[in-house]
Amino acid sequence: MNWGKMICVVGLLGVFFSIHVDATPLLQQEAAQHYEEKEYGQARQLYQQLDQIYPNHPAILYNMGNAAFKQGHLGHAIAYYKSARRLSPRDEDIRFNLNKAQSSVIDTTQGDDPFLAALFFYVLDALSVNEWYLFLLSMLTAFCMSLYRVYRGPWRHQFGTVLLAFLLPFSILFCFFFSRLHRDYLSDQAIAIQKKVAVKAGPSMALPTLFFVHEGVVFQIKSNQASWSEIQLRNGFKGWVHASDYQRLGIH
Repeated sequence: MNWGKMICVVGLLGVFFSIHVDATPLLQQEAAQHYEEKEYGQARQLYQQLDQIYPNHPAILYNMGNAAFKQGHLGHAIAYYKSARRLSPRDEDIRFNLNKAQSSVIDTTQGDDPFLAALFFYVLDALSVNEWYLFLLSMLTAFCMSLYRVYRGPWRHQFGTVLLAFLLPFSILFCFFFSRLHRDYLSDQAIAIQKKVAVKAGPSMALPTLFFVHEGVVFQIKSNQASWSEIQLRNGFKGWVHASDYQRLGIH
């Protein structure tokens, strides 16, 4: 074994990793400095570089949203804020800035949620998908331990009652967990990033315009054809938009 070559390789790796680690706080400081100097485009580019190093970091996504909002890119800002909030749902700064950005959206296509739906989403947004999973797993573990004690103890005749008493809360928790999982990872949602997006009758600019959606409006992507996507709004309206008019949502 050539120990000299191995020492050189280890030394080079050490230099690489030390440069990588030291460069990260420098990027953060430089991005913050550009933001303070109102150079929001440069700040956003640096935060995007940090996002490549530390993907799905709520603080980085939050700062990207701030920079985009200051640039006047409302759709991008809301997309970043939404991603940050899904990872850190109880952060008051993220919640405040997201609500502020959403209040600027011109949206005539979607009404308010009914009371029960609003309550459901309020509870759903209280925890991240990982937190819902841990909550569900903890409850399942505690139940299995309790069920074992009941089965092995003098209360064996109550085994069926205990099982039924568990199924309802477990089903509710599983519903919340799966709903959060579906929205964050499985649902194909997007947000309009142009000031005014023409929704076409089909995948072509030559086809008639059905209606318009404004920047910041969220919709579901139903299918894709080349550079076009069929979308559906919450009120059921459907149509086609070009891929350059929207940004996909969700945790990447």
